[in-house]
Amino acid sequence: MAEFTISTFSYQPEIRHNLMEGIHCLQKQGINVELSEKTKGKFLFLTCLLVNKNYDQYQEQERVLRYQMATKLADLVLTRITYHTLKRILKSKYQHLTEIDNKRILQKADNYLKTLNRDEILDRNRGRQKELIEIIYAYLTHHDLFCLEGFFRFRLKDYFQDLEESVDTAVDSYIVEQDYHEFIKLLRYFLDLQEPRMEEVHVIVKENCDFLILDEEKKILTRENLQRLMFGLSHDLGYDDLLLSALITIAPKRVILHAFAKPELVDTIINVFQERIVFCHGCCLCLGNYQPSENKFLH
Repeated sequence: MAEFTISTFSYQPEIRHNLMEGIHCLQKQGINVELSEKTKGKFLFLTCLLVNKNYDQYQEQERVLRYQMATKLADLVLTRITYHTLKRILKSKYQHLTEIDNKRILQKADNYLKTLNRDEILDRNRGRQKELIEIIYAYLTHHDLFCLEGFFRFRLKDYFQDLEESVDTAVDSYIVEQDYHEFIKLLRYFLDLQEPRMEEVHVIVKENCDFLILDEEKKILTRENLQRLMFGLSHDLGYDDLLLSALITIAPKRVILHAFAKPELVDTIINVFQERIVFCHGCCLCLGNYQPSENKFLH
């Protein structure tokens, strides 16, 4: 009779549930497996026993049993244990974060773990699951005692490093997002303080780090125009800052966006001006057929 034992102290209900699911699946295939349990201190020991009097089928059924249990253990590692480990790493390394922060970051870390290569999401996930099943199956083939926590800590070091990387990346991303939201709030505050100097402006953001701002009559606001508008501001503003500063200083009631590049910058303009934004997708400005009489004021 094939017999092996799986032990745990942290995931007792979960491992019992997963193994019972696996055994029910085996029983439907005509493979007779008994599951017994006992506790010793904080540990739960679950013993799987293959009962089969047909020697010709015995070795194949033992292989199927061990592989099925490896599959169920891998499922547990990739779900419950992964989540708890992400949570533990986060609390250990970033103690200053709030519970709300932790909840959002955990979701980010889990998403990042599943999409380390966005072009190969399914292959990555299936590959990780298959690899984990094979590692556990190989262990169960040569050992009759499987300690879940010990196996995860000492046999899956590469996967643990992936979890740490996911947490660190999620925290960095979350901090950048929070800083961005504060930046948008500040720009919105400055915009609300301004009296509109124009009813509307037309904005074209180009691929070559250039932009155009035109007034209601589609006349270009030259560099000199903008310098007068933004009197007192630094002349060393970068490309993005110059465009944002100009628009906030003008504070138009409508910002009409034409054919535009640099999605991140355009997203910022949209987030700041919100209900003032109007999209245009078909005029001469959008199609690049407009020939202004003034020279571009940048570069």
